[in-house]
Amino acid sequence: MSENDVTAIQSMASPATPMALRVAVTLGLPDRLRGDGATPAALAAELGVDATALRLLLNHLTSLGFAECAPTGYRTTVSGHALCRDAAGALANLLDLNSAGGHAELAFTELLPTVTTGEPTGPWHAAAKPCTPTAGS
Repeated sequence: MSENDVTAIQSMASPATPMALRVAVTLGLPDRLRGDGATPAALAAELGVDATALRLLLNHLTSLGFAECAPTGYRTTVSGHALCRDAAGALANLLDLNSAGGHAELAFTELLPTVTTGEPTGPWHAAAKPCTPTAGS
């Protein structure tokens, strides 16, 4: 196996980028950073999140080409507009961790126990159990 093969497999297996995109969309960053953008400190105060962690997330989004550094802080790039709520394709609906699509995507984090036991797992499974009324209740 070549070093390129190992790098490609590591890239496919890393959850960092998929989760970074999901967190960014869930926080509304692509929409909020349109136009002039904002600094991590201002965004953190506005969103009620940690400024250092947010700056690291924004740096990762910048390395991916979804955000860029501007004189006023970070702003959404042309590529980043695909993550906005009003973008064609409704990608934000799938990526938002608070949406049904986001919950469905997170189900894959419970794949090992499901494959191991053959049983569905996760809190969404408990909520999906059918109602079985008992007579006289």
